[in-house]
Amino acid sequence: MFQLCVTPTGLAKHQASGAHRTTVKMTTSDRVKRMYSSHVKDAISEVEHNMEQQEETTAAGPSYVLPCGWALKKKPTHRQNSKEVIAYIQAIFDIGKKTKEKANATTVSQDMRTATDDDGNLLFSEKDWLQPNQVKNLFSSMAKKAKTSGQKRLVSETDFGQKSTDADEPEDNPEENEMLQNIIENTTAMTHPVIFQNINLCEKRSKLGKYGEKKVKSMVEALELSPTDTNKWSLVDCLKEYLLQCPCCKKK
Repeated sequence: MFQLCVTPTGLAKHQASGAHRTTVKMTTSDRVKRMYSSHVKDAISEVEHNMEQQEETTAAGPSYVLPCGWALKKKPTHRQNSKEVIAYIQAIFDIGKKTKEKANATTVSQDMRTATDDDGNLLFSEKDWLQPNQVKNLFSSMAKKAKTSGQKRLVSETDFGQKSTDADEPEDNPEENEMLQNIIENTTAMTHPVIFQNINLCEKRSKLGKYGEKKVKSMVEALELSPTDTNKWSLVDCLKEYLLQCPCCKKK
């Protein structure tokens, strides 16, 4: 038998008297509230569990003890350059000192990445590469060392392009003018010394054959020469012919 109740109050009174089989449908709002209440209870229990574990750990003492003096300021450690790096920079410094042409620190820093030995293998690994400011510092220390040790500066080469202004010379000498013009043209075409990386090719002209084929090829490509053949000795001959045009060879 069914009883129709118009109001919730009437339904409550009817259910209070006797046994009834009722089916109460839960609304969406009630389901959300129950789910929220369940999640809150789970979160509270998890927090309580974590707090208990933290208290147990604190009571047992710290798991890691900092060493004595850990907060003291430490001196910065500087990585020392290898002997090969110092020798490479020293060679470039000596060339610049001899020719009175200072090497550019940025260029030296970039050339270190492609510098090769006599067989064409790379000289330095990435850990040995220097930044431009490090190259400048090395140049400065080498200059101070050379100055304090009493080394004399090398005399720069004579400028053959300057014309003498001595009053005893003839005012107009066609032969002398022609000779000076030829020397000026040759000096303009090539300047001494011819440098490749840290090597003075003018001094090594008679010993170019001792270098490996890769090294010699790198020299030819750097000087933008056009050899007749690609084998090693053709490249060496091409380099020697090019170096014969240097003013240092023409003076001999």
